[in-house]
Parts: sequence; structure tokens; C-alpha cells
Amino acid sequence: MSLSRKSAAVLAVYLGTCMATVAISIVTVALPAIQAGLGAELAGLQWVVGAYALSLSACMLSAGPIGDRYGRKRAWLFGVVLFTLGSATSVTAPSLAVLIAGCALQGVAGALVIPGALSILAQAFPDPAGRAHAIGGWSSFSAVSLILGPMLGGILVDTVDWRSVFLINLPVGAVALGLGLYGIDESADPDHAELDP
Repeated sequence: MSLSRKSAAVLAVYLGTCMATVAISIVTVALPAIQAGLGAELAGLQWVVGAYALSLSACMLSAGPIGDRYGRKRAWLFGVVLFTLGSATSVTAPSLAVLIAGCALQGVAGALVIPGALSILAQAFPDPAGRAHAIGGWSSFSAVSLILGPMLGGILVDTVDWRSVFLINLPVGAVALGLGLYGIDESADPDHAELDP
């Protein structure tokens, strides 16, 4: 793999992980604005955050075998597309129920994007030193993304509106998708992947 393609793969994985990780914390800052905008009750607002977290955690264990069976690149790219669609659903949500569905879709997608990043990086960097460097950078980027979420959310809600916390994922998702299509090599181990519903 050339250096430019390897760099594109790393940047794609970092951006995809950032998008899915920021989503964990960015929405909490927007909840009062969402409540005012959609006329939602507190019990319903809890599902905006809960739908993402529940879907993410429920689907994460299946993501590895899905990538192993059907292709790690294919599963990761599908996750990025699904996350972007979930974000678009949330941006245009006319009601709380549609917003919750969009967040749940983002959670399912995040389950494909976050753990898929590690297998893609391991495949792109067969040498232990390069792999350690790439995964260390990914871990740092993930930690910064968690911190960035509330700050970015506060700025977006104050300067634009609550829908912008989902809207920001559309260009990030498009860039991650383009970089991933170019830079990530496909790999799979279908004989070693057992799906366990």
C-alpha cells in the first residue's frame, strides 16, 4: 500500500471514529434546545441519548464478525453511510420519535465504525511499530473526541441551532467515506467468522 493510500486510510478511520465518538456526548448539550424545538417531555428526551447508547452497545459485539465475514472495508463503509443517513434523519426530524429513530440508526452504525477501525488499522500496518503508532493515535483521537463533543455542541447550539449537532456529521461522513473508498484495502476471514445471534 502506498504512503498516500495509507495516510488516507488512517485519516478516514480517525474521522469516522471521531464522528461516532463525538455523537456520544454532543447531543446532551442540545437537549434543552431540542425540548423547546420539538415540545418534548423529559422522558422522551432521555431516549434521544439512550437510543444511541443502547444501539451502539447492543450491536458492537456483532460488528467484528460481520466485518470478518463480509469484509472489513465493506462493513466500515456501510457503517459510515448508515451513520450519515441517521444524522440526516435527525437533522430533518419533524418529531421526537423520528429524532430517536435517527439516533438509534447512528448507534447501529457507530457499532460498525468504532471497532472496525482497529481491524482496518491492524491490516494497514502489518509491522508492530507502525501498528502501535497508528492505534496509539487512534486512541488519543478517540479520547479527544469525547472531550470535544460537549464544547462543539455548546458552540453549535448557541450559534446555529440544535439541528446543527447532527448536521456537522454530513460533511465529516462524506469526507471519511471518500478517504475510506480510496485508502482502505479490503480484507476478510470468512472461515473464522461465526455470527452468533
